[in-house]
Amino acid sequence: MPGVDAGRIRAPDALRVLIDDAMTDGRVVVITGASKGIGRAMAHGFGRDGARVVVASRDQGRCDVVADELRAAGVTAIAVAAHMGNPEEIDALVATTLDEFGRIDVVVNNAATNPVVAPLLDFPDELVTKLFAVNVIGPLRLARLAARHMAEHGGGAILNIASRSAFAPEPQLAPYAATKAALITLSKAMALEWAELGVRVNTIAPGPFATKMVVGLFEQDDYRAAMLGSMAQHRIADPDEIVGAALFLTGPDATFITGAVLTVDGGMLP
Repeated sequence: MPGVDAGRIRAPDALRVLIDDAMTDGRVVVITGASKGIGRAMAHGFGRDGARVVVASRDQGRCDVVADELRAAGVTAIAVAAHMGNPEEIDALVATTLDEFGRIDVVVNNAATNPVVAPLLDFPDELVTKLFAVNVIGPLRLARLAARHMAEHGGGAILNIASRSAFAPEPQLAPYAATKAALITLSKAMALEWAELGVRVNTIAPGPFATKMVVGLFEQDDYRAAMLGSMAQHRIADPDEIVGAALFLTGPDATFITGAVLTVDGGMLP
């Protein structure tokens, strides 16, 4: 390839070391919102894959339950209470992880909130602020803290969990969709700015999974019919069905993938 420095199209040395380490040593994976739903499923999935898992959510008791499940299965795991709307708790999550394991290889920003379903005209201002604090500002803070550490230790991977609704906001869920659209844009910016640090950043945009929020919406006959009718597979997903995508995007087989958005949505139509 005339005019191209061949050294620049190979994985850098630091990245090759990271790949080797990931395949021979237990990666340290921090997962927020890991006490239930797809976060819990990913915690178990990364644990089965040999990772050391930090189970984080705002509820210490629920985190302890999942960490106990992982340890019973032979996985090294700790539980850390961290509310993504609280900067001090995010800082403490990173500090505790580094104190316990000495490194962070992967962050999965999965925690999110949607406290109310309401039309835009009636959506309380304070809840819009809360949505952006938990769904956007918190994940950005955690990603920045982790990226700084990763840059000093050979690189790493950040996976942000957005939503299919970021591309097609639904009535009465617009503020939530807006936060997920913002998270996707931030993920692309992170990928651009942090590539030279050896930090890859990708996003999964799930469709309807069997989580508390989605199951509640599916109890409405009109919503369920409209949603299932827009999907090729015409069904709601089990949380375990996101695990393969998460492992791939953060793993050694995806070292040339950054800034990507993968929809895991059963073939939803635009």
